[in-house]
Amino acid sequence: MTRDLRSPLPLSTSPEYYLRLARKGAAARGQLLVERYRPSDVRLEEYLRLLYGAVIFNTPALDLEPHVLSLVVRTEDQRALDNVDRLFNLLDRAALAFASLDGPTHTERLITYANHVEHTGALRSHPLHQFADMQVSNALRSHRISSDVMRAVGFPRAAAVDLLTAVVRHAEALPPAPPALNREAIYRGPDGSHYVIDSYTSRGLLVLLRPVSQDPDTREWKQPRDRSTVEVPEDTVRQYTVVPREPLADPRITRLGTLVRDLLAAYETAAGHPLGSAKEIRAALAAVEAIPGETRARQYSAWSAGNRNGYSRGRRRR
Repeated sequence: MTRDLRSPLPLSTSPEYYLRLARKGAAARGQLLVERYRPSDVRLEEYLRLLYGAVIFNTPALDLEPHVLSLVVRTEDQRALDNVDRLFNLLDRAALAFASLDGPTHTERLITYANHVEHTGALRSHPLHQFADMQVSNALRSHRISSDVMRAVGFPRAAAVDLLTAVVRHAEALPPAPPALNREAIYRGPDGSHYVIDSYTSRGLLVLLRPVSQDPDTREWKQPRDRSTVEVPEDTVRQYTVVPREPLADPRITRLGTLVRDLLAAYETAAGHPLGSAKEIRAALAAVEAIPGETRARQYSAWSAGNRNGYSRGRRRR
């Protein structure tokens, strides 16, 4: 039966299961939609996987990276499902456009996609593409439906267009999602305390914040030794003030910079004009003041590279 596209899609009664499918990305997008809205329609599920595979094969940029998906499935509620639909909206629209092509063009593009899958090992081993050649072949092969009639099974295009149209309209009717919190930022609470985001909890939209304080000499933000955390609702964190990180400093270089600037100012006051080389001196001073930050960046890069290569705390990982 065709769904009334003017009515909203029903809310999910088990978002946890559907979000587990959502974490699998485009490979399970068709299964997610069919199980939510058209249970037990195996042909429609297989055809949707073909559509998503063909679309991503032609436009790889539409595929979603796992870390992008992880940002919207932190919780297990209807709001997370809505965020998934927003995130997949471009891919759903592209699949809808593909399913709406005229018959010959639609079939020709699916055959081209299936041929590439058949002759490309990387595609044949990918969960989204691995059965495409077989599914297209089975759908286009003529089968005997009676003693004297042979007919191809074809594709459930009308059902796919119906479902994808409803899903696209649902996603486009949703209010805009709030921007993701910046995990690299420093947040100042209403009491003047400062925090960094530690992680997200599994019990709804709560954020674990770790208190930090700034060293006035080096400008470095440090965490307390007990590494304590506090739970704060995500909407509350959005009301905190974001404090920009200042470049790291070395007290000795900072003192030198203060003295040099004072000397340049004193010369300009006494002579009535700036020192001829003042611009070059200030540029050289700025380069020296950047040394602490550059040193920290090199140290972090070396630590990160060593960690990737299997070294941790001086011992080779086994």
